[in-house]
Amino acid sequence: AWHAAAMEWEATVPGLTFIEGTGTGNYIRVLSSGGNSSYVGMITGPQVMNIYNWNYRFIIAHEIGHALSLLHEQSRSDRNTYITVDSGNIRDDREDQYYLSPGITNHGLYDYTSVMHYGRCSFADKQCGPNYTMDATVAGAAAVGMTRSEANSAMGNRSDLSEGDVSAMRTLYPGSGGLIYASCLENGRTTVARCGRIRSRLRSASRIKASRTG
Repeated sequence: AWHAAAMEWEATVPGLTFIEGTGTGNYIRVLSSGGNSSYVGMITGPQVMNIYNWNYRFIIAHEIGHALSLLHEQSRSDRNTYITVDSGNIRDDREDQYYLSPGITNHGLYDYTSVMHYGRCSFADKQCGPNYTMDATVAGAAAVGMTRSEANSAMGNRSDLSEGDVSAMRTLYPGSGGLIYASCLENGRTTVARCGRIRSRLRSASRIKASRTG
C-alpha cells in the first residue's frame, strides 16, 4: 500500500524516485501505528512516518506529501480568503492542524481539491453537520472557478492527487531522478507485503510534526 501511494507521486513528478532504504543516511522510516503522522520535510537521519490506514492509498499519499515538504492546504497564509475556520468546533488536541503558516511559500492558487486539504468534519469537536470545522467562502470559491457548494464538497479529497498537488511537488522537485530512501517496518521488521519496494531523497525543510490526519 505504501509503495502504491508513493508511485502516485512518482508517476506524475519526474523529479521523484523512491528506492528501498538501507537504514543509513536520511530516509523515511515507515511504521505501522495507531495513527497517521509525518514530519514536514527532512529532519536528517531516519524520520518516522506512522501509518494506520493501510487500505487507503491517498491517506498514505497525504503523509508522503508531508515528508516531501507539503503542509496542509488549510494552513496556507492566504487561507482566510478561501475558507472560514470555526476554531470553537475543533478538538483541543488538534487545533495545531489549523494554524496558519505565514512564513511558508504558497504554491499556485488555493486548492480545495488538494489531497493535503482536510475535510469539513476533520477533528470536529461537535457532531458534523450542521457544525463544520471549515466552510468555503463565496469569493474564495469563485476565485478558483467553483461555487461555494462545490468547494465545500471538494475538501477532504482522498481519491487522487489534484493538479495543484502535482504542480507544487514538481516545483519542489524539478528535473528528474531525485532519490527518496524509505524503509517500511511493522513490529520492528521490514514488511514488503504492506509497503512494497521503495526509493527517495528528502528535501530540507522545517521540523514540523503533522499529526494524525482525517
